[in-house]
Amino acid sequence: MSGYFARTVVAPSLGSLTAPACDRLAAAAARLAGRSPAGAPAIFDLETTGLGVAEAVAFVVGIAAYDEDGRFAIHQFRLDSVSGEAAMWDDVVALLARLGRHGLVSYNGASFDRHLAMIRMRRLGRWTADLHDLFFARMIDLLPICRRVFGHRYPDRRLLALEGSELGAPPRQGDRSGMEIAAIGQAWLAGARSAATAADVEAVLHHNALDLVGTAALVAACDTACEDSHCPADVLAASGQFLASGQSDRARVRLRAALARHGVRRGDPSSVELALRLAELDRRAGDRDAAARTWRAIAASWPGHPRACEALAKDCEHRLADPVQALVWALAGGCDPRRIERLRSKVARRAGAGSRPVDSAGAQSAEPRRREPGSPIAVARRGEPECEIAVARSVEPGSPIAVAPSGIAVAHAGIAVAHGGIAAAPDGEPGALAVSATRRGPTPHPRLGTPGSWRV
Repeated sequence: MSGYFARTVVAPSLGSLTAPACDRLAAAAARLAGRSPAGAPAIFDLETTGLGVAEAVAFVVGIAAYDEDGRFAIHQFRLDSVSGEAAMWDDVVALLARLGRHGLVSYNGASFDRHLAMIRMRRLGRWTADLHDLFFARMIDLLPICRRVFGHRYPDRRLLALEGSELGAPPRQGDRSGMEIAAIGQAWLAGARSAATAADVEAVLHHNALDLVGTAALVAACDTACEDSHCPADVLAASGQFLASGQSDRARVRLRAALARHGVRRGDPSSVELALRLAELDRRAGDRDAAARTWRAIAASWPGHPRACEALAKDCEHRLADPVQALVWALAGGCDPRRIERLRSKVARRAGAGSRPVDSAGAQSAEPRRREPGSPIAVARRGEPECEIAVARSVEPGSPIAVAPSGIAVAHAGIAVAHGGIAAAPDGEPGALAVSATRRGPTPHPRLGTPGSWRV
């Protein structure tokens, strides 16, 4: 005895499940993977004696593919004894070399099937570089794709659940769970050959065949969901799949078309998230003007939206070198206080020490915030907008330079520094410096010294 059993069944349909046509399967798989169109991939699925890859043995190997005659054929290998495992995998490898030229598709294969196959074939000395390329570089795992494409629709993305919710198939009758299949496999390899055990193994083979046809049908369903998406939530899900498969340009095209069709609506979080994703992709692609337009559209529809306002604050600060407008957006969006403080410092340094503070609505306050008289001039020169500071950059010689009701006044041309009063350059010389320190009390100012007047 060979220790294993093999059979091939031509079955494009099983129950209410139908595999897509060869060309449809090939085109759908290529689009989902972001590859150039080629032939239809093979579908791969294992039934094992355990739910962990370390010690489990694959006692059923299923491969479904279109053959040279264009028929959807299901090839199944059933292991009857551990001694036949090497021979079984030899035949599996030979079949994959013929049918897997255009890659493989599995459901959860990236986490389970390919690792188990690699472990078993390595132990048997059958693992090769070609097999590694097939299972790791050219295998499409449909489970994460279904999570991205259908995750917003269905909470349960198991293969059996999606057969009902997305493909419209009725619940399987008499199907076996994963734990039941593992127990059946263990009993079968241990030598159990009762009629009941044989019926259970046949049920496992039928389960495997349904998984193969259902996986093929879901490839086409995922592709349809990506291509025919219209509402913001569906387009957002499709763009996630495009990005995961390296198709960022395709994602931008679909997102931009959906945004033009639906706009940004505050009551629709999907439309806002769609716009944010488009803006981020435009920014990464170097089209920062388009990104800024989208962020402004979000802010107009949803005033104070934190992510949009923060993005606009960053854009104004770093790209446009406009700290004033950056501060307006940062305050509107309630950004990190450290960012707001840094922008306030930038605004004051650029405008001089007389900039008035910007309130949370983005407008300059009518009166500057008060600061205790006698504060060091060095602090005022750093230009914190909330300090009470007045600035005159260029004035007529002999005219009053600046007035701060109870704080500090600084003039940069003409040049005067005043504490608690008015200072002027009476000689009218651009380089003249007049200092007035009129205080209420005899205590010397820590920087200006004893009250009085100095002229340099």
